[in-house]
Amino acid sequence: MNLKIMGQNLDDSIQLIESNTIQYHQQIYQIPDEFDFLVIEFKDKKQDNKILSEFKDTMQKLDIDISIISLKDYLHMMDKIDDYDLKNRCHHYLYEKERMIQAQASLENHDYMTLGQLMNQSYDSNKNFYTQSTQKQDQLIIFSRKFGSIGANIDRNHLIVLVSKSKKQKIFYDINQHYKQIYNDNLRLI
Repeated sequence: MNLKIMGQNLDDSIQLIESNTIQYHQQIYQIPDEFDFLVIEFKDKKQDNKILSEFKDTMQKLDIDISIISLKDYLHMMDKIDDYDLKNRCHHYLYEKERMIQAQASLENHDYMTLGQLMNQSYDSNKNFYTQSTQKQDQLIIFSRKFGSIGANIDRNHLIVLVSKSKKQKIFYDINQHYKQIYNDNLRLI
């Protein structure tokens, strides 16, 4: 499966290996039986990786090593950047790195409510600061939150939803029904 539940724009990410298994670095985390992930495939225009490429090129030109920069260095780095969109993308990138650290801690502590909140924050940041979401993706996230997800994020053309296992089928049904009303198309559960 190998879908990213967080860290879509980072070189490192938290990946969903199977519906109940997450990997971060070399560590494997089993999700307890009371939780599960919905992986829902949808049709959408292709994501443009040009934004990520431009971001990394600019950081390189400014001689900023984004792989080691910390939030502590954030304000100093921002002084070097004049472009508003680029500043926002840096903001997303750096805070996403911080969320990844928090997500790892939540996995180690079996705190899946916090993991869900971090997934939501990751998507919101990607939408608001990295400006790489689409209207269809935004709508799917709204549906997943409305119908009881613990957290949701997008990787490519997949909606990844952390749910209580007892609500899994109902949440998928509700998301699919609302999606079908708007887009006249069905979602595919993987």
